[in-house]
Amino acid sequence: MPVLLWVLGAFTLIVVSAEGQWNHEFHQLPMMPALALVFGVAAAPLFDAEYLKRLMRIAPAVAVVSFVLTVTSVQAFRGSNVIPSLYRPNYLAQYFVTHGDFVQTVVPPDALIITVDYSDYGANSPMLVYWSRRQGWAFDAATISPAVIERLRTHYGVAFFFSSMGDSLRQSRADLDYYLDGFDRVPLPDRLQGRLVAVDLRKPRTR
Repeated sequence: MPVLLWVLGAFTLIVVSAEGQWNHEFHQLPMMPALALVFGVAAAPLFDAEYLKRLMRIAPAVAVVSFVLTVTSVQAFRGSNVIPSLYRPNYLAQYFVTHGDFVQTVVPPDALIITVDYSDYGANSPMLVYWSRRQGWAFDAATISPAVIERLRTHYGVAFFFSSMGDSLRQSRADLDYYLDGFDRVPLPDRLQGRLVAVDLRKPRTR
């Protein structure tokens, strides 16, 4: 009964959060141990020699069961997202790596940063913070504001602001662009112009 309740609870979570599950299927992993136990109970007769002998001779029975299990396992692996997620480098958002490498060259290891990587739903996905190997806060364009940045700057000592959204963030948020214009910009190489917003929050400037 506890295993069945486990499966039911995990399945209910998948149903009520279907949109998130579509993009983050790894949230379904807690369901796998319980399903493995349920499968083991259902498949137990296939590993019972006496049961197999009643169906056919033991050698053909073992061959059939092995074939079915192998085909099922291979198809399950091919149908999963494991191959493109783990074994395909073109699945990687390369610009985060490039931006992160640049951030490491201009931000001291102990400095705190603020990043904005997505237009929405991205506050819990601090990609640029991760690739820059720095600590700080990650927001999306829908949740960041001048008031938030100012509080983190004055109360917690945040030193830099970066956004992999580039010019699109500045164009979509006039209030944010005006606020950030009150600080010195971090000089960018030509290849990052328009692609990365980089602001030194330690250096206010007069307008």
